[in-house]
Parts: sequence; structure tokens; C-alpha cells
Amino acid sequence: MKKSYRHLFFDLDRTLWDFDTSATEAFHKIYSKFDLKNKG
Repeated sequence: MKKSYRHLFFDLDRTLWDFDTSATEAFHKIYSKFDLKNKG
């Protein structure tokens, strides 16, 4: 079954979603989860 969306939001000025903070947090989680510090 194909899913349809009623609304699509664009946050071009980053007022709804803090992309920089979210990206940094995601990077740190991935870095820790895969122990990249010890893998070079």
C-alpha cells in the first residue's frame, strides 16, 4: 500500500529543526557505537 502525505514542511531557515546540533549528535552516537576512535 502506497503511503501518502498530507503536508510537507521545508525548514530552509532552520527555525523548526536545529540541523547542526542534530547532525553533531548523530555523528557522536555513530562514532561511539562503532568505536571509531580505536579503529583509526
